[in-house]
Amino acid sequence: MYKISTESKIFARLSFHESKKFN
Repeated sequence: MYKISTESKIFARLSFHESKKFN
């Protein structure tokens, strides 16, 4: 469960940077 939580945080952070880059 901890691993899934960590991966989701990383994914959310990456997608945030990606959307920020495109905007």
